[in-house]
Amino acid sequence: MTFPRSASDRWRVLLADDDDGVRGSLAALLDKDGFDTQEVRGGEEAMRFLRRDWNASQKSSGDPAKSSVATTIDLMILDVHMPDLTGVEVLRKVRQELCWSLPTLFVSGEASIELHEEVKSVGGFALLSKPVMPAVFRGNVQDLVRTFLLD
Repeated sequence: MTFPRSASDRWRVLLADDDDGVRGSLAALLDKDGFDTQEVRGGEEAMRFLRRDWNASQKSSGDPAKSSVATTIDLMILDVHMPDLTGVEVLRKVRQELCWSLPTLFVSGEASIELHEEVKSVGGFALLSKPVMPAVFRGNVQDLVRTFLLD
């Protein structure tokens, strides 16, 4: 199932994973399902991208209260374990610093109960174990879109 809003207005995803192979595989699945994916290699790069986006939304809206809905990103998919900032740290910063509540799906090679709880505590939608099965990944992305983005 695909979720493009229109051919020129697709759901936009920020995908952060330091593993090129995983990132490329997930991006290919997202593209196949009609998403527009911005790929980054780590948490710091994700934050730089989001801060630029936030600054651009500030300038275009002129109203800080409206900037939280002017982002060019609709949802995030974050690797939990990245060398610079973890995915959990990225989501915390996005919520605290930028005041954005972007729906976020996490992936990780670790699937401990503690990590699941940490992801939940920061407002993550779900934590998927690597290697991520394509059907499970696509199903979770579809559930996230249905839950947070469709009217």
